Amino acid sequence: MKTCFLLILLFFSQLLFAQDTLYQINGNTTRITTIKISSGVLYYRNYPSIDSSTNLISLDLVKRIVYTNGVVFEPEQKQVVATKPIPELQYTDALSFNSFDILFFPTVTFAYHKFSKSGYFSYKIPLSVGMYTLNKNEDFKKFSFYADNPYYAAGKVFSTGLDLLFYPMGQGSFKPYLGGGLEGGMGKVWMRQYSPTVSLSDYYAEGTNNFYEVIFNVGICSTVSKRVIINCGAGFGLQYSILKLNLGPSYGNMHQTDLSGTLRGELSVGYLFK
Repeated sequence: MKTCFLLILLFFSQLLFAQDTLYQINGNTTRITTIKISSGVLYYRNYPSIDSSTNLISLDLVKRIVYTNGVVFEPEQKQVVATKPIPELQYTDALSFNSFDILFFPTVTFAYHKFSKSGYFSYKIPLSVGMYTLNKNEDFKKFSFYADNPYYAAGKVFSTGLDLLFYPMGQGSFKPYLGGGLEGGMGKVWMRQYSPTVSLSDYYAEGTNNFYEVIFNVGICSTVSKRVIINCGAGFGLQYSILKLNLGPSYGNMHQTDLSGTLRGELSVGYLFK
């Protein structure tokens, strides 16, 4: 009877102090007493103490559990979807020449472009130099201060500014863009003067037109080769002008301001470097 009692006590002590082995994904191995597995969490106590506090570990961190009776439990591991990093642009700097300006205006325009490595953003610094002549070409009528005294644009002297552009499609060989910019510069103007003693063909006033523009730009940037880009776009916005004209000794200087709409075009070829 005594032997039977000892065997029963030994059996229950083995159950009470059962040793399981926990293998974690990070390589750690721990002897434990398993309490339960619930909702993706393993509840256990460190072996051999049964009075220690209960520990918790996510099954995502468990490689397998080997129970005392030899049964092996391996939780199903969640598949981790590897995200492909966005490749960086190989070349982020460019110099471009805007053929639109020289085709439609007597202006030479170069620009420096700086692209973000992700390809989603860029900024551009244009520089335009005008090839103006005071030829009294009335096709360039800009604004009439008085019904009989319009002034005419003789051409741009220079302008520069800053454009910020966003490319919704990121990288690619053919991507649209939109953005805004500020530009400022100076132009030459002239005005006919009406005098009963001076011929109209011989008497005119010369002056300058300092202008400041706020532009909204849209267009398409195309990468035609590893180092060559073509931009085709348009811009529209507002121009604030300050006109200064020397009307001669009889009338002195005239200062006027003007707020009007403005348009611009771009058909540029750029070379990528750096």
